[in-house]
Amino acid sequence: LPAALEALAAVRRQGGRGRILYLGGAGGAADRAAVMAAVEDLEAAAALHRARLGLVGPPSDWLVASRADPGVVRRVWGPEVVAVGMERFLASCRAAAVEGSAGGGVESALRALVREERLDAVTVRCFDLIGALEATACLALSSLNDKGVVAGCEGDVPAALAMLCVRRLLGTPSWMANPARVDAAVGAVTLAHCTVPRSLARSARPTTHFESGRGEAVAGEMPPGPVTDTWAWPLRD
Repeated sequence: LPAALEALAAVRRQGGRGRILYLGGAGGAADRAAVMAAVEDLEAAAALHRARLGLVGPPSDWLVASRADPGVVRRVWGPEVVAVGMERFLASCRAAAVEGSAGGGVESALRALVREERLDAVTVRCFDLIGALEATACLALSSLNDKGVVAGCEGDVPAALAMLCVRRLLGTPSWMANPARVDAAVGAVTLAHCTVPRSLARSARPTTHFESGRGEAVAGEMPPGPVTDTWAWPLRD
């Protein structure tokens, strides 16, 4: 233990990070669980550094704080941000729609983009689709998340990164949502968004996009129970 403490101090002095797992106690199972959790964290971190995140169009205009420089994302968090022009994506959607794909061709175009650019995650400036195509990305994003491709809304890179962390750490889909109401008196927060992976919902049905009343979105009933949130994760450290 003294040698480990000395080594950790040296690592931190050189700008590195680390922690000590003390395995000298009587709880063998707990010790092994701690080591395995650390290994899984390292594997997830390594996967993030190999990941490619597609940004379709710039972040939505109202995201005045949730913007991230691609160089900072690469250096601090790991994934490479791949910028995709909105006109290129809209052209792919129109071509897919002509070939008979439903929903304005959005899902087919997103799947093609993921293949072509070898993406692990994607986030879309989705409101532009409503004006240009009279279509939404809500159903497509729900489907992609269920099938292993992290897909977020509004060109929100930090949210997509948090969703990618959940996928790499827990191996499950995740849900991106906005706080709609906070009731401090009872300690409750209401979250809402226009799409959700169907696998996370107890039941789901199609509805219209909330803000515009057009296109299609997903109304899901979430089952009660424990949840994992990423609000407190130090993504910017």
